[in-house]
Amino acid sequence: MDPQKWTYKTGILYPGTYYLLAKVWDSNYMDEWWDGKTVSGYADPVTIFAGEYVTGKDFSLDIGNSISGTVYAEDGVTPITSPPVSILAVISVMRLPGHAVMQAPIIAGNR
Repeated sequence: MDPQKWTYKTGILYPGTYYLLAKVWDSNYMDEWWDGKTVSGYADPVTIFAGEYVTGKDFSLDIGNSISGTVYAEDGVTPITSPPVSILAVISVMRLPGHAVMQAPIIAGNR
């Protein structure tokens, strides 16, 4: 993906079925599978036949949201800052066989 134009073009691909994922590293944009899907298990395939050039596989990425808070020791007052604490934000509408649940680790004290 070209950050100046936000266009993309793959290298040479063999005929077959592919799944396209748009990911903008170090940004607030949410990952998106082609055709507006946010979960890999629902992603639509893109099939390429011999001698074919596929175009028009465009993406419209949404800005993501966040959750924040503080993890306290048992006294409810002292923030835990070491060792790192992981909080998992889990999305699980429906688990599909062979597909992982989305998890996002959050490091305490790092906002």
